[in-house]
Amino acid sequence: MKSIALSTRCKVCGFTLIESIIAVVVVVILAVISLPSYADYVRRGVRAEAQAFLTEVATRQQQRLVDRREYAATIADLGVAPPKSLAGKYTVSMSAPAVVPPAFTIWAAPQGPQAAEACGTLTLTSAGQRGPAHCWR
Repeated sequence: MKSIALSTRCKVCGFTLIESIIAVVVVVILAVISLPSYADYVRRGVRAEAQAFLTEVATRQQQRLVDRREYAATIADLGVAPPKSLAGKYTVSMSAPAVVPPAFTIWAAPQGPQAAEACGTLTLTSAGQRGPAHCWR
């Protein structure tokens, strides 16, 4: 009698192959939908970090202009380095030509996985102009 009750109970235990396949298909569909959104979210986060660094460099340039009446020619002259988290994602450069009135332009060019970013190269000038404008929110 015990063997009959045990065999009947085990027939309803566990998952069938079809149920397992359906669960795997649902997980795959969710992954296909969410991964591109997540990648875009990560790119926007890195872009925001690059924008923050450009703003920090511009602030240090303005302070240097007040202190020494000139802009630094390179980012290294300001005593600041790009964060390690931007390495391989953006190349940050600066141009400060010897013109009157003094001016500078800082730009961050995307590279590697960030190259798929829709905004492209970010720029910030001594006049406060930011480009592309729609990417600086």
